[in-house]
Amino acid sequence: MLKNSLYCLRYIVYGVLQKLNNFWSRLKNLGSGYDTLWRLIKTYLIPQKRYWVLGIGSMILTAGSTAILAQYLKPIFDDIFVGHRQDLLIWIGIGVFSIFFVKGAAEYIGERCMAAMGYILSTQLQNDVFAHMIHFDLDFFRNYHEARCANVFSQDIGIVRETLLQSLSTLSRDVFMVLSLVIVLLREDVLLFLSALFIVPIMAGLLRICGQRAKHIFLQIQNKSAVLQQFFQQIFHQIIMVKAYGTEEYEKKCLKEFTENILKEYKKAAKIQAIIHPFMEILGGAIIASIVIYGGYRVIQGIQTPGSFLTFITALFFLYRPIKNILQVHTRLQACIVSGERILNLLDRPISLKKESVLIGNSEIFSKDIVFEGVTFGYTPEQRILRDVYCSFKANKQYAIVGPSGSGKTTMFYLLLQLYFPHKGRILFSGKDALMYSPRWIRDNIGFVSQDITLFDTTIQDNIAYGSSDASIESIRYAAELAQVSSFAELLPQGYNTPVGPHGLRLSGGQRQRLALARAILKKSPILLLDEATSALDVGIEESIRQGLQNLNYPCTQIYIAHRLSSIQNVDKILVMKQGCIQEEGTHLELLSKKGDYALLWEKSKINDNENQMHGVYL
Repeated sequence: MLKNSLYCLRYIVYGVLQKLNNFWSRLKNLGSGYDTLWRLIKTYLIPQKRYWVLGIGSMILTAGSTAILAQYLKPIFDDIFVGHRQDLLIWIGIGVFSIFFVKGAAEYIGERCMAAMGYILSTQLQNDVFAHMIHFDLDFFRNYHEARCANVFSQDIGIVRETLLQSLSTLSRDVFMVLSLVIVLLREDVLLFLSALFIVPIMAGLLRICGQRAKHIFLQIQNKSAVLQQFFQQIFHQIIMVKAYGTEEYEKKCLKEFTENILKEYKKAAKIQAIIHPFMEILGGAIIASIVIYGGYRVIQGIQTPGSFLTFITALFFLYRPIKNILQVHTRLQACIVSGERILNLLDRPISLKKESVLIGNSEIFSKDIVFEGVTFGYTPEQRILRDVYCSFKANKQYAIVGPSGSGKTTMFYLLLQLYFPHKGRILFSGKDALMYSPRWIRDNIGFVSQDITLFDTTIQDNIAYGSSDASIESIRYAAELAQVSSFAELLPQGYNTPVGPHGLRLSGGQRQRLALARAILKKSPILLLDEATSALDVGIEESIRQGLQNLNYPCTQIYIAHRLSSIQNVDKILVMKQGCIQEEGTHLELLSKKGDYALLWEKSKINDNENQMHGVYL
């Protein structure tokens, strides 16, 4: 009889181990998802030794106290309620209180450690992702909407923090709890415990299937949520256009479509999560009911004491929830895997090697000609914006680049700033290839005003000083006077400390342009690039700014892009572009005498200027 029992026990143990091995093999073959989790844990959690050591220690205490509490039921029932041992009452009461005290203290320490680890994780992730993304080239940001970038910080990192830490907390606590309760169960009845284990592979199989489906759904939810955030950002940023064109109802319909699509995915996720719990409850109830019948029969027959059976059934009840929690971790982690993969994909995205150039020159390389030597460039391989461009800019002179939209004017500025790099040809500073030098150092020596004015939601003074944090108040005021900022800033109640609002919306278009121009002047760079920098200004203010730029107190090569040709008549040379090539170059009078493309542009510009002045469009 004993031999047969041992053989049966060996067969059951072998079967359980085989099932667990198969489950682990499937888990490893689920793809790179768990590689993602391990990388996050290894990089951001394991270095926090103090917290996870304390956390794991508290989890062990929590698990051990739960197991001891279950074990305590045997003397409580057999010695107190059945044996009437009055001498043990006080000691058992002290013991029960001590168990609960240790358990409560351990849970407090564990929760604090896990919370601290979570916030450190999210802080470090935010810093690392931002520090990496800020160096991506402009191709990335042309294709990756700013709302999606923000979504990584606002949603993905939050999901990783909440889900990963919650899952690790569950695993740490419940694995130790399972081990300690298993010891109690094995001490009480080995065969009865092993017979209840067949529920584990069934539950694991169900959760594996649900987890695979849940990962796909969470991916859809997060992608659609990113699109929704992009929608909100665009609408609120362009609210003036929405109201001007009366598209409020249309945008409401678009939002309804977005939210209904997301709602459908959430319902699918809720359906999967809802089916797991009742299935496990029913299956677990069947197992516990069978054990109650069998164990009750053994107590009635005198084979087992009531206290021993009560300890067993209580430990089994305690065991059910941590096992269910452990098996559900896989499903819950799918959202974390999706967000973690998106974060790590950004961290793994290579940064242009040209960024790593370390040569730093001195300002003398800007004291001579800037030369475009056969420069060819396109944002895509199929479309060439610049075609074999040859031109030069002498130091401390004023130049203008004109031509129709799309002819490559702004692209030349981007190449000078090394935001992009030529596909063919070279850009030379004093005869030296720009690629020899660090792009950051070159940009430090170029002042730039874009046609798309960028202001930050801070004060007028802070916007002027952006990029020149060590500038004195006097130099800020000097730049403001040259750019005609002082003419409106000093009239405001808070003066230069007046907030400009989101994207500078509290200022007019002309005021925003003057603020951006003051920022570039303050930089005192040997090269100043102005892309339609005065297009929103009236003729009087524009002329005052031109006079100020001609009398800067530092040497500066100035290059303008302009559609209003009346503003560039007095520059030293004008370059006329068409379809990515330099068609003409010379002074204003020289180009007019050629009666070519520039002469046609001049006639159109005069007509437009007259119409604009008649209708008073300048601000």
